[in-house]
Amino acid sequence: LGCLGDRNRRLHPDASRIREVEFDAAGRRLVSADEAGLFCLWSVADGTLLRTTRTAALHRYSLPVFSPDGSFVSWMSGDGTTHLWDLRAPADASPLALRRTDVRDAGDEAFSVRGGWLASAAWASVALWPLDTPRAVTLAGHGEGPIHDVAFSPDSSLLVSCARDGAITWPLDGSRGGARRVDLGSDYYCYGVTFAPDGQRFALNSPYLGAYLVPLQGGPARLALDFRGTRAAPM
Repeated sequence: LGCLGDRNRRLHPDASRIREVEFDAAGRRLVSADEAGLFCLWSVADGTLLRTTRTAALHRYSLPVFSPDGSFVSWMSGDGTTHLWDLRAPADASPLALRRTDVRDAGDEAFSVRGGWLASAAWASVALWPLDTPRAVTLAGHGEGPIHDVAFSPDSSLLVSCARDGAITWPLDGSRGGARRVDLGSDYYCYGVTFAPDGQRFALNSPYLGAYLVPLQGGPARLALDFRGTRAAPM
C-alpha cells in the first residue's frame, strides 16, 4: 500500500494498516504512519500528498511527533532507532537516523518548545539531542524503567522524565542546579507528565495514587486528583 487518497478524502483507503496520525501545531499538515514503516505527509486543506519516507516500522509505544515550528517529525522504530525527518530538506532526502541501543519498552519522544532539543526515552535513560548538532547526550538517573513520558518546560530550560521509579527533573541551562527526583513522600509509579503553559509548575500522573502539581520554585508537590480507592485509575 502506498500513500493514496480518494474523492472522499480518505487518505489511506486501507485504514486498517494505519498505526498513527498526527497534526502539526498549525493544523495545516498531518503525518500518517502505517504498519510497514511508510510515513506520509499530507495537506489538511485539500488532501494533497506532500512527501513520503520509509523506515523500519514504529516502535509499539512510539508515534510521530512534530517539532513546534513544523520543521521536523520524529519517531522511534522497533529496532531502537530514533528518526528525525527534516521537512525543509529536499523531498527525497531520508530521515536522519539517531541510533540507540536500549530499546526495552522505549518509544516516547518530545521536542523542546523553542525547538532546540529532541528528547527520546529508553528503558531507564533519556537521550537528548541538540538539533543543530545531533549528537546524543545521555541522561541516566532512573534505576527502574520503562520511562513512559518526557516533557520540556515552555522555556526549554528543564526536562522532566517519568518512569516506573518516579519523576526526575533535568536542568538544561545550569540555572536550577543538578537533576532532582520528585518526592511524593513514598515510592510511586509515574505514568505521564505535562507542563502548565506559564512554566511555573508541572503535573504528573501516578496510577492508583493521583495527579500531582509540582511547583518549580520550591515547595512540596500537591495532590490535585486522588485516584486511591478507585478500581481503575486514569492513565
